[in-house]
Amino acid sequence: MENVNMYIPKVIQKMANVFRTIFKTVFGIGILSIIFIILLLLLFQNSAYSKEMSASFYVTKVVDGDTIWVSGKGGVKQKVRLLCIDTPESVHPKEHKNTPLGIEASNIAKEKLLHKYVKLEFDTNFYRDKYGRWLAFVWYDGICYNQYMICIGMTTYVTKYGISNKYDQGFRGAEQFAQNMKLGIWGTTDPRYDYLKSGFENPYITAILVGIILFIIYQIGVYINEKTKV
Repeated sequence: MENVNMYIPKVIQKMANVFRTIFKTVFGIGILSIIFIILLLLLFQNSAYSKEMSASFYVTKVVDGDTIWVSGKGGVKQKVRLLCIDTPESVHPKEHKNTPLGIEASNIAKEKLLHKYVKLEFDTNFYRDKYGRWLAFVWYDGICYNQYMICIGMTTYVTKYGISNKYDQGFRGAEQFAQNMKLGIWGTTDPRYDYLKSGFENPYITAILVGIILFIIYQIGVYINEKTKV
């Protein structure tokens, strides 16, 4: 038992040494470069690409309440995932996951967008997702479809790809209105919609939290390492 107790501090000390080496390298050699890169990223984020595309796009197909197909110049078709919203399932391969509100959201998309010309607008540095879909806001008749769906409770204000640089306050207000009026997903206790109400965490906040946790682990390791030397 005594050997085990002697071994544990040595393992912790080795971990502390690893973290000390990492942080010395980062903070001792590259701190100015890192600060410069972070500042550039922040500036780029604040001036994110937010531009309404000059051409109109024709909606050829509605997949569900938050995904459509459009046809642009030359007849080239493109799948579009609508930013900041995530409507309930309606076309999931597993039938039991499809919901009445999902079908309603899909029908709303068909009513407002299908076989109509719309404007697309990007509002994030990441204008394509990993599936190659465009990430955009859709405008019809001067109305932002994304905000409309949040306002009637078909979705929460989703920040999976980061908050909206341009419409953050408007989307938050729309979500608050839907909650207060108990519209859509906010007016039901059906557990199938609970995952939507929880929303998504901002990826930038997640990265910051991970950095803070690593720093705390490093500090604990340094403290234990100093104590074992006494």
